[in-house]
Amino acid sequence: MAIRHLCFTEEVFLSVIERFVPLVSIDHETEVVTNVLEDAEQNSHYEMAHHVVASVIRCFPLSAKTVLKCVKRAMPHFTRPAVTVAGYMRNLILMQKYIPASISKDIWETVFHRLTKDDAHNYDCEKKEEENKSPRLFALNDDRLIEDVVETKETDQVTPEQIEQRKGEQTLSYLDSVCTDIITYIRNVEIPEEKDESVDDTWLRNFKITGDKPLESDQLFGMFLEVLESTMLNAPNVQYVSFIWLYYCSLTKDFESRILELLWQVTIRMPRAPADSKKSQSAVAYLAAFLARAKYVQKDEAFIWLEEIFVFLRHYVDQFGSGSSQILPGLQRHGTFYAVSQCFFLVFAFRYKDFVKNQGKFHVLFFLTHCVFRNAGKDTQLGNRTGCSLAIGTTAICVETSGQMLFSYY
Repeated sequence: MAIRHLCFTEEVFLSVIERFVPLVSIDHETEVVTNVLEDAEQNSHYEMAHHVVASVIRCFPLSAKTVLKCVKRAMPHFTRPAVTVAGYMRNLILMQKYIPASISKDIWETVFHRLTKDDAHNYDCEKKEEENKSPRLFALNDDRLIEDVVETKETDQVTPEQIEQRKGEQTLSYLDSVCTDIITYIRNVEIPEEKDESVDDTWLRNFKITGDKPLESDQLFGMFLEVLESTMLNAPNVQYVSFIWLYYCSLTKDFESRILELLWQVTIRMPRAPADSKKSQSAVAYLAAFLARAKYVQKDEAFIWLEEIFVFLRHYVDQFGSGSSQILPGLQRHGTFYAVSQCFFLVFAFRYKDFVKNQGKFHVLFFLTHCVFRNAGKDTQLGNRTGCSLAIGTTAICVETSGQMLFSYY
């Protein structure tokens, strides 16, 4: 019907893709979610649905855009249990094995668009819990972990706080499982010969439906770079999903170089709209995370990027510093400069021991900090109009003071 009667193609796709959502039952009093079908039976339903979608696409390639439309429509609503979203996301990952490349990137964008929303919502819930002094759902910076919270017995009355805690645990488990599934798929594409015993990848290896043109390794990483720029850099308050790119770039040196270059190009790109400035600041935040926290980024590579950052900051201070007629107030105009400055400080702080061991590099860093940041901190025109120079200047002086102490020691 979907092939011969084109007016029914979308309806057939939608009804089949909706089967990618696992069937569950919910106890509305306790909010406990249980699966309706056994795992084997549920997986057989998934396989039949994938077979239908793959067959229609193979016979009717122009229907690919309709598949994308139905994937977005069938996405479980925000109020649905987290386990339904996790199951749906896993099936979207399996679709990557047979869908055409023309919609593969769009499917990934759909996946990460939903993940970033749930990740940001989780962040907002944490902030509200801290403000209300209620038990934290996700204890990232607290000694009290989720496992330490005492579970109620079945005979006890479940309180609203315990229901919210249970929802939080489910959301955290869902984010963790989906990120693990995406990383498993990446490993399967990039290094199929290696197998990680700590991760169950049978759901992916046992999936036999493939398309006419399987996705190549370089194509997948290119798609993830595009998704990073189009989706992730515009997503605020993301805590967990970003680690997928930190992992991906650890696989090869080429991946590492390409993503650092992309982030830097987005950072220094001339903004054409208000949203471009926010994207630039997000890009430099990711750049700081890679250079400061990624162990696979060698200290020599980090030092080269610090020199590149120094050149940008020096030119910026020369252009918009004291006596410049182009200076205008507002964080909208100077936010990227302060974000790049914070990137320099973060990398310096986290790589401090590495730089100290190499005295030649540390001497250069000390000179760069003295030349740029101290002058920027004292620049009244650039600073007073934006209201940020005090923090930048103070931090720069701290960095310079630490350098002076090391010089006096050695």
